[in-house]
Amino acid sequence: SVLSEPLRGNQRLRKTWMRARRMIQGWPDIHLDVPDLRKTYGVADELLPSSYVADVEAFLTWSGRYDAFDDETGPIRPVRQSTVKNKRHALRAMVSAAIRNGVPIDGLRSLADLVEPDTVRAALRFLAEHHGEQRSATLEGRMAQIVIVARDWVKVPQSQLDVLRKLA
Repeated sequence: SVLSEPLRGNQRLRKTWMRARRMIQGWPDIHLDVPDLRKTYGVADELLPSSYVADVEAFLTWSGRYDAFDDETGPIRPVRQSTVKNKRHALRAMVSAAIRNGVPIDGLRSLADLVEPDTVRAALRFLAEHHGEQRSATLEGRMAQIVIVARDWVKVPQSQLDVLRKLA
């Protein structure tokens, strides 16, 4: 092929065809499937241990709760629902990356297992390779979530928190 990326070229052609089909009266009514070329690595909740999924849901619920008179009900400042969604996405990416890089799925029973330094390293190595870079704003954001979970939810020892911060 003349194109340097023939799959992307085929995808663009099909997208253009479908757009023309919608916008140009008289365009041939032929449907073309548009391939999804994203490199996905996410692991579905159904495949994760139920205790892990329950812990994530409890953490996310806790993140959005606040009672000024009870320091056990939530974080110092509750987060917006859009932030809860971003936290969910970051945690899903990290657990999926760890699994894709060889961490046994049945060893991830809670967020405490996810924030273990060896698990975090495995996830970061996978993500860096997957995205073709060592450091990025995305990786830093995901690590920030790991540090928050470790510090505020799991309440890891300071020595473990220091290791996680160095990884961030």
